[in-house]
Amino acid sequence: MALTDILSAIDQKTDDEVAKIRKSGQEQANALKAEFEKKLHDKKEEILKNLKATADRKVSQASFQVQSQVSGKILKKKREVIDEVFEKALEKLSSLNDAATTKILVNLIKALPKIEEGEIVPVKGAESAIKAAASEAGTKYKISSDTTKGKGGFVFKSEGLIIDNTWEQIVLRQQDLLETDIANILFNG
Repeated sequence: MALTDILSAIDQKTDDEVAKIRKSGQEQANALKAEFEKKLHDKKEEILKNLKATADRKVSQASFQVQSQVSGKILKKKREVIDEVFEKALEKLSSLNDAATTKILVNLIKALPKIEEGEIVPVKGAESAIKAAASEAGTKYKISSDTTKGKGGFVFKSEGLIIDNTWEQIVLRQQDLLETDIANILFNG
């Protein structure tokens, strides 16, 4: 075998080894690239999943806030309607004719507690109606020359006891009692 044959065989062997190393290197590079692409894809999916969860949570929070604001405005409007109902009741009570007013006042005076002494303080402008109603009710209570503010009715005063029977307070007490029923009638059919 000649030296050229040996050198040629060595070159061939070297070329074969270089080709094997290149092939192995390329396979490893391809495997690393595939692993990188898979990890990159998985990371993108995880980030997208987290972003979607965050977006869904923010949308839910915003929806709740909007719903709360809408509910608050509806509740405010309902409150205004109910208040208007009782304001109209007060107006109606204040505008009753003398006979109807006297009848109500007589019933209120008769419903006063049966105690020895007391004083009826009329609403300013209703003094004569109170005197007439007290006379008709047959009460022994004194009618005060003082007056109180209001649209009608009176305040009963006795030692340690005050009963406010002004129209405003009567309507307010009825509002406390009837508000839920009126709201159900108005808003729930």
